[in-house]
Amino acid sequence: MHIGTVVKSDDGAIQVGILIGDARQPLYRHNGRTYVAARPGQSYSFVVDNSTGGRLEVITTVDGRNTLKNEPGDSQANHGLVIGPFDRYNFVGWRLDDFRVGEFVFGDPASSVAALTTDDTSNVGVIGIAAYRERAMTVYRDGGNLGGPVYKGGGATRGGSVGTGMGTIQSNYVGATAFIRNGDPVIMAVYYDTEEVLRARGIIAPAGPNPFPGAVTGYGRLTEL
Repeated sequence: MHIGTVVKSDDGAIQVGILIGDARQPLYRHNGRTYVAARPGQSYSFVVDNSTGGRLEVITTVDGRNTLKNEPGDSQANHGLVIGPFDRYNFVGWRLDDFRVGEFVFGDPASSVAALTTDDTSNVGVIGIAAYRERAMTVYRDGGNLGGPVYKGGGATRGGSVGTGMGTIQSNYVGATAFIRNGDPVIMAVYYDTEEVLRARGIIAPAGPNPFPGAVTGYGRLTEL
């Protein structure tokens, strides 16, 4: 079922959208999960909106890997990026340091960051977001770029048919701040695979008849009968 281009957390604290280029992509709901159609060879990003009046620490993973540091995704142990009240951040790639990221690129699971760093593709095909509310307000140094600064503080098993590799290196600055977590995080996930696979699984409905397909109608053939 098509649900639009954003998905909200159960508590309404955050909403997430997936972009290919500058275009927000359609999202689909199936058996309690949210899906987006991947386009192999294309770079993508995901936008997280903070819908609250306080700061949030947001931890993000792709294919089970922390996007801010080369380590396994862990909603408790990983540190995230702080997004200000009613602000947003566009996560465009794998963070290499405080100044650079490598673009997220849909591609072969064997060439994904997960496969290249761990030889494990069992978690390929999912984007994860964990958001913590703040216990107490603190003074911090703004890190720029749409949101807040970063808070610093096996065997190969095939998952989905598409994974996320690393593309062009971009300048992308973050700074440092203090953040005290308040309670457990809100956790969201967006799963991805090719449109062909999602249609085959019934996640994207088959295309119906188009009343304006833009094709030549071929009336001439009728006069030949």
